[in-house]
Amino acid sequence: MKNAERLILGSVRRYAGARGLDLETHGDGWIAELKRGARSHFIHGYDIGLNVASSHRIANDKAATFEVLNAAGLPSVPHRHFMHPRFLKFMSAEGNWRDLLEAFDAFGRDVVVKDNEGTGGMEMARVTSVADLEERVQQLFNTTRGIAVSPFLEIASETRFVFLEGDCVLAYAKERPSVTGDGKRTLAALVAGAIASGNIAALPDLSTLDPTRTPKAGEVVALAWQHNLGQGAKAIRIDVNDIEAAARRTLARRAFDRLGLRFASIDIVQAGGRDLVLEANSGVMLEVMARGATDGEALADAIYHRALDLAL
Repeated sequence: MKNAERLILGSVRRYAGARGLDLETHGDGWIAELKRGARSHFIHGYDIGLNVASSHRIANDKAATFEVLNAAGLPSVPHRHFMHPRFLKFMSAEGNWRDLLEAFDAFGRDVVVKDNEGTGGMEMARVTSVADLEERVQQLFNTTRGIAVSPFLEIASETRFVFLEGDCVLAYAKERPSVTGDGKRTLAALVAGAIASGNIAALPDLSTLDPTRTPKAGEVVALAWQHNLGQGAKAIRIDVNDIEAAARRTLARRAFDRLGLRFASIDIVQAGGRDLVLEANSGVMLEVMARGATDGEALADAIYHRALDLAL
């Protein structure tokens, strides 16, 4: 059975049909080529081709995003970049290990290690010991040329804002999978019930929780520390003009402008009573959000088609 067509490719097909353009796909649909006569415009993955290359690269580089935003005084989650040892001859560093240990200590010996250009919460781990740090870093360097280390934060909420030419065209909160205690059932029983009812799509990783514990009545227990939609979180739409989200939206817009972007999403987290920029994404992925909304396909088309009109 073939994989289902990605939402963005379907949207591009509809755009081509509405605008009288020819469409060719390459690389199993990951490259779309819109054509009119001898002129072509390429879409690679989720990159519409609207952002300039340098801004696109910085936005998709977690450590670079932090460096640029921090230099402008914008509150952001720190990310330290470490290159694969074979690239260190191009860097000023004498090696990684001493600096990795320094970052580990500076961030309270409780850090998140991730692919510096990764997406979807994949290849990400929370690390609380030197031994785990060494193991995780070695594992990541088997698959990537650069990693990022950031402090682990108790994140109260995470909100994504999508901007197109400075306009906020979409906003949604990322809600982690959770269960609510009833004072009778264990955490394991609550999770089993949530899966059976369809409230949770799959069995979460309970390794950091005690599945035998009986949560109190009304106690909300988050089943994951990540807010990534690809890791089970739900997208909860927010009115783009919501007054309560105004401060977060303003910070996201400032980050968007600082990075020199035209079309991108900016993630804002609330941690320790502060709003912080977590990351930027210049490839705007709407798949999970659209699947959970009754008007998801139409909303995605409105956003992608406007971006394509600007790009073309």
